[in-house]
Amino acid sequence: MTIFFRLCLLSLTLLSLNNSVSANADSDISFIVAASKPPIGVIFEVIENNEKALELALQKINKYSKQLKKTIPSIKLAVVSHGTEQFALLTKNKRQYASTHNKVLSLMDNNVPVHVCGTHASWYSLSKKDFPDYVDVTVAGPKKIKEYQRLGYALIKIELD
Repeated sequence: MTIFFRLCLLSLTLLSLNNSVSANADSDISFIVAASKPPIGVIFEVIENNEKALELALQKINKYSKQLKKTIPSIKLAVVSHGTEQFALLTKNKRQYASTHNKVLSLMDNNVPVHVCGTHASWYSLSKKDFPDYVDVTVAGPKKIKEYQRLGYALIKIELD
């Protein structure tokens, strides 16, 4: 098998994995855990329309992270929040959303970076300085997700019921 053919096959496999893991997070996690060759990592995407939603999304992410790490200890994980929910992580909201901030700190302690979208923040006249140091303000959430996917991460969209 030529190297070109192998690369094409690998690309198609990753694309199908990335596409398949956006429909239903529970089944997607099961799929990844059962895979004979799991992805190098998982990027969790959160896009919700209110600040309170981030805590619920992080609860799901924490559950999925434990499930993945139990079966695939070497898997890398990351979170990108790029909707209005990211504003729960503003420094000024640290007291109001203390539980959400604590969940992010817990993820960080487990080497799971949490990124928020600088572009979305800028639409509300907010910038990196408005977030605590433990939150990475990336230029654009969708761009950050694509970077992770190019590295071999599977995308899992966290959707709240």
